[in-house]
Amino acid sequence: AGEVLSGQALLAEVFAGKVVVFLPRPSTSAIRACAEECIRNVLGPLDPVSAHTLPESELKLACKRLRHAFGGSAVAQQKVHTFFRDVGLGVDDLFWDKLQLRVAPGGNVTSVEDGYGPLPAHRDTWASNLGSQVNWWMPVFDLAPNSTMEIFPDAFSKFVSNDSSAWDFRELIERRKDGLEYPHLPTASSECEAVWGQSLRLLPPPGSMVAFSGAHLHRTVPDDGSTRTTRFNVVVRTVAQSCEELGYGAPMVDHMAPLVMRQWFSNVGTGQPFGAMVVRP
Repeated sequence: AGEVLSGQALLAEVFAGKVVVFLPRPSTSAIRACAEECIRNVLGPLDPVSAHTLPESELKLACKRLRHAFGGSAVAQQKVHTFFRDVGLGVDDLFWDKLQLRVAPGGNVTSVEDGYGPLPAHRDTWASNLGSQVNWWMPVFDLAPNSTMEIFPDAFSKFVSNDSSAWDFRELIERRKDGLEYPHLPTASSECEAVWGQSLRLLPPPGSMVAFSGAHLHRTVPDDGSTRTTRFNVVVRTVAQSCEELGYGAPMVDHMAPLVMRQWFSNVGTGQPFGAMVVRP
């Protein structure tokens, strides 16, 4: 879909499974510039796309600093607000989770932490149980076919075997308090990969903003040994209160987690919480 989409027409296309790309425009370029400034401030003279050459402990520490510097930046948040208004989404009706600067290092990194590491195949809505969730994804630097994200459009409204029934956010919190491992998110069963269909690898120019439903099956492109760059992406997720209240959103065909995670989202303009975490009906 093209850049002419905005407002409710944009949401309708996303809920129907379209992947919408907004090519660089002043509002998106301002977000990208803010992200790049944060990255260079943290990494210093090191070329950001070579960040994977750092010892992993140093890289994880840098990613933590980036997460706080960018996600907590009032300037960055305001620039994202401007973009939302630019595409016809009213901030009064819009709720978002935390603004993130995600890092996907090149090489054989397998650990997944908040804002760091490659993500296995998943639907975001397996965790949130919010059908109106929209994911917003922006590359900060050039992408490559082996260093990006891929979406599986054919799986959008099909049942995909997954472990969401065994994933509980409350248990994740308790396990991490005790220093124990717990899956970062619900994931698809890899033995069923053949039924996911053809993948769509995202290769928009830096400063483009991609909008897609949180119900799309997607993942970091698996490392084939040739990835020699570190990828940085701006990521944020939104729900529109009017859509959620009306049950207007993407198909929810294979969602089995027990909770609806309204508490992850707050109003873009006022910070008012979207609601409490509730047990799924």
